Amino acid sequence: MKRLLGLLLVLGMVGCGPQDSVVDALEKLGAGIERNEQGDVVGVYLQNTPITDAGLVHLAGLTNLQTLSLRDTPVTDAGLVHLAGLTNLEHLNLDNTQITDAGLVHLAGLTNLEVLQLIGTQVTDGGVAELQKSLLNCRISH
Repeated sequence: MKRLLGLLLVLGMVGCGPQDSVVDALEKLGAGIERNEQGDVVGVYLQNTPITDAGLVHLAGLTNLQTLSLRDTPVTDAGLVHLAGLTNLEHLNLDNTQITDAGLVHLAGLTNLEVLQLIGTQVTDGGVAELQKSLLNCRISH
């Protein structure tokens, strides 16, 4: 009976982790979710959704995230602090958001970034040049 109870507890926890509650909330916002073969969330596509700076805090638990699109959202510099821990990010689209040079400091530690899109933002050439010093292997478009 103890073995059965243990098995039921394990089965009850499968698919009910914090990542799944985050994914559920993101999907309610209209996000597209991409998973790898192991079921880890590797892509989140929030373009044209009402995601806010405060809402980005929930992405912190998605440590395997490789692609994130926040294009055409009301995200500002304040929200970028929540992305700093997503060190596996390879592609980040911030086109047509409200970010400025001040927010770029939060992206400097994302050294796995290969593509960063900043078209339609308030970011300057100087801000991009400074960020590029930290992201040597990243193609930044703005």
